[in-house]
Amino acid sequence: MNYFNITIIALLLIGCKIAVPTEVSSEKDYKFTLGDKEFFPEENFKDFFKKKSDFKNNLSEGKYFVVLQFKDAPSKNEQYDMRQDITLIKSITKHTFIASFPKKIKKRTIKKFNVRAILPLSASMKIEKGLKKMVEEKKAMKINVVVAQSVQKSDLKDELEALGITKMSEIFQETSTKYMININEEQMMTIASWSNVIGVEVGGLR
Repeated sequence: MNYFNITIIALLLIGCKIAVPTEVSSEKDYKFTLGDKEFFPEENFKDFFKKKSDFKNNLSEGKYFVVLQFKDAPSKNEQYDMRQDITLIKSITKHTFIASFPKKIKKRTIKKFNVRAILPLSASMKIEKGLKKMVEEKKAMKINVVVAQSVQKSDLKDELEALGITKMSEIFQETSTKYMININEEQMMTIASWSNVIGVEVGGLR
């Protein structure tokens, strides 16, 4: 190959964008743990629109609170772009989040943001593993009740007072608010069943 040909090839390489392989998601990226169980959901986002009745216990004030999994881990820019339609409240893994979205969200919106799976957020998923051990050991429990920032404090306060809980401390985070309270096992199970609660954790600052 003569000098002229080498020069031409070099110029072509400089003038072109060389593709860099992006990170490819694998099966292990879709496994996650909530509560004391591991989950590996199938791709099922279309099923949500056929079986909304399965999510009736996740609907509060016109919003669904669910487990949302993406085909690829959303970048910061992608998370910013979806904020008008989907709120990512808590990261479970880089692909999986506890999230909320409006009751009337469109299938095309879910598809646009590359959603892989939507799962009901059950009471057992919400309860931190350490709390279950405390229940078994009959220990007194101080917990954090975790809710999205869209949940009104007054509404939660009324619900807690109905259970006989009158004292709570607030811990603010970027996308959620925690209320630290003292409870017994029965109260904990009741709180975990509420649709506007996304987590029940061992109490204290994190």
